[in-house]
Amino acid sequence: MRGEMFSLHLFTPFEAGKMGSVLLMAAEKHT
Repeated sequence: MRGEMFSLHLFTPFEAGKMGSVLLMAAEKHT
């Protein structure tokens, strides 16, 4: 878990936003 948190800090805002949108789309598919 700590490793994931650390790598998240290495993400650029653009990469983080891209990941967020992908997660949102995946969440919408589950509902």
